[in-house]
Amino acid sequence: MGNKSYEGKRGPNGLLMYVVKDRETEGAQVSRLSPRTDLMKHTPNGAFECGFKGSGPSQLALAILADHLNDVGEAVDLHLNFRDRVIVGLPRDRDWCLSKANIDTQLEGLRSSGAKSPAPALMKVTSANPGGLTV
Repeated sequence: MGNKSYEGKRGPNGLLMYVVKDRETEGAQVSRLSPRTDLMKHTPNGAFECGFKGSGPSQLALAILADHLNDVGEAVDLHLNFRDRVIVGLPRDRDWCLSKANIDTQLEGLRSSGAKSPAPALMKVTSANPGGLTV
């Protein structure tokens, strides 16, 4: 599968998220992280955020887990607990990186505790409403 990490960088319009594959090699691949609003829409425009509990951090947790796990059911089940355990602790004022190992360690803890996220209310989108971690 290769080595994968998730990197958050603060841009002029909010938090930008990247998936970086195989950073240690010259062939590193960098792509934007999909917000996965097809699974659940916490924010009207799929915006990411971190450092607190809210809609942007919830969308970020879902997007990271959906990409990392390749199991959308488990991603949906665990994302709010992952938000509370990991995303709320990420800094809002500087760049950060979550490695595959970081995420796997946190998921192991969530799974062993039997954590499942409660089903949140889905947001209705209207045209009037556009829209151990390595830190």
